[in-house]
Amino acid sequence: MNEFKPLITVALFLVLGLFSCNPDCNTSSNGNISIDSAPAILAGRENQILLRSIPANFLRGRQVFIDNEIPNGPPLQVDATFEPMLDGLIVTIPEDIAAVRTPNVYVDDPDCSANLLVVDPLLIRSEEFFFTSDAFIVPPIPIIIVPAPAVTPPISITNAWLTPYDRDYCMWFVPVKDANDKETSQLRVFKPGIEPDFGNDKTSGSREFIAPCADPSNRLNRHLNPISGVIDKAANFIEIQVDRTSKGLGIETFTGRFIEPVSIPDNGDWRNGGACKRGETVKSEFMLLTSQKTGQQLLLIKG
Repeated sequence: MNEFKPLITVALFLVLGLFSCNPDCNTSSNGNISIDSAPAILAGRENQILLRSIPANFLRGRQVFIDNEIPNGPPLQVDATFEPMLDGLIVTIPEDIAAVRTPNVYVDDPDCSANLLVVDPLLIRSEEFFFTSDAFIVPPIPIIIVPAPAVTPPISITNAWLTPYDRDYCMWFVPVKDANDKETSQLRVFKPGIEPDFGNDKTSGSREFIAPCADPSNRLNRHLNPISGVIDKAANFIEIQVDRTSKGLGIETFTGRFIEPVSIPDNGDWRNGGACKRGETVKSEFMLLTSQKTGQQLLLIKG
């Protein structure tokens, strides 16, 4: 019997090794994967979302799936590319499966018998959800932008800054002026009920609002939320607070900077100035903001 003890000991070590040398399986079971981009995406178009994990490298090389629209159908694989600069997976949700629903998103887990890990439900919502709902949510950008090298900021900030991919959404920035009538880095805040709702920079401060471009009859909820904060052109640093407390939604902080539009689609819908009626002038003044609450990116082009 004694002669078998060494063999039994070796076998035990091998079995224990099989369980102990698979740390990824333990890591994945902790649920440290999340959708770290827009809390909801727009139906009827191709969208990109960003998945992040702790540790970030866990997502390298992983496949991503989304619930099938067909009842009891197998999850559908979607394109996913790991972006080192963002420490996450950029996942593309195709237009043909971006119907209004709340599907689960999954990541494959070959370290745990090829199971699929449930990430988060993905909110796919209609256009009106983003523009007229009292539970106001900023329209989501359909692509994930990898920040480009720093650029020379614009000379003037005062203007409407719009999301080029959804022209109804706007932030109007009005910096405080110094004694020489030069813009400072501090924003002047809109005062609801005191200043005109849609006055120019001389009569109204910085605010967020919806311009009822696509359907004026159904987009009367213009929001008009005050904006405070700093846009420091010299340091290329932006930190603003959007105050939606009048709607019970609290304050959302965005940080960011001015960027080169290298990863923005090269067409007029994205690059031309103008608000409701897209202008013909090509613009190069973009700011990329990120919500500190949701991780959602917000791209703005000077109007």
